[in-house]
Amino acid sequence: MDEQKGLLYYMETLTQLSEFWVVNYYLCSMKKAPHGGVVRIYHPNIYLKHYPFQAWTFMCHEPENVPYFMENLLDKAISLYYDCADVDLEEMLQYCYNGDNWYVGYRLLHPKPEYVELNSKMSGTLLWSVLGEKKRITDFFDIEIKYAVYSLILCLIQEKAITISSLSEILCNEKLKEPYNKYGLTEITNVEFLRQGFRIENTYYQYNIFLDPTICSPMDTMPYTFRIITDEIEEMDLSLRCDNNLAVPFDKMFSTATLDAQKLVPSIVFRTIVSLGLSVSRSARRQPPVPADASCSYREPSPSESLPYV
Repeated sequence: MDEQKGLLYYMETLTQLSEFWVVNYYLCSMKKAPHGGVVRIYHPNIYLKHYPFQAWTFMCHEPENVPYFMENLLDKAISLYYDCADVDLEEMLQYCYNGDNWYVGYRLLHPKPEYVELNSKMSGTLLWSVLGEKKRITDFFDIEIKYAVYSLILCLIQEKAITISSLSEILCNEKLKEPYNKYGLTEITNVEFLRQGFRIENTYYQYNIFLDPTICSPMDTMPYTFRIITDEIEEMDLSLRCDNNLAVPFDKMFSTATLDAQKLVPSIVFRTIVSLGLSVSRSARRQPPVPADASCSYREPSPSESLPYV
């Protein structure tokens, strides 16, 4: 007797694809805070298992524009869908949209011609009514199989159908840009830092999964770490971890970065600080001459002198 290749079989097979692992890793590395909230790292492995991915962030602007980094997985997933003759489309759509991901359905489903006017009178909320009254989605809406499968992929990743178990799992799957040193770092001579990744020539790389992407102001264009580096260091030897799993052509980059108030941070010009106990090479920093009477010894500040948390 042939094995039933229904929805459960389809999802299990889909999540075992190597392409699914790569897409899941890419999305973990995007590290978009919910609603532009605060990103803080207290335990580096938070991004391995616990960082939330929200499918609705992919639907805000051009919902039917599938990101380039997902195209290989989507092609294989569509082919697999047609191989699984027992998958029920209605069951799959209910799984995808009957819950927190209703907005994905709102953006990708198209009312059947006879329900276009009703959906318009309901200000586009026909799907809410269908889901609330436990009716069949396919009786009221049409959707291309491509976007139904795309919805399922986003849903499975959001629900953590797979998790990255350890650092060694990442190391085993990395495809590092050559040449690289014994630490897996590639020397970079011309780089443009952006909010969720960086550009080298015509290639866009996501930042490493462990890098804190917090910005220092709502309209900043790069993480605070790289803002300090670019503003304070004139000449530097810079090496970065460039994983080709996280690389796409620059004109295919996809970002969920928004105008965010992630932290209340005072403006600090590091080159004007002359009395803190910092170990920095003067040859690499833009610093004014240190006054002859300036003390460079460190002391604990009094409560009135304490700096705000940054």
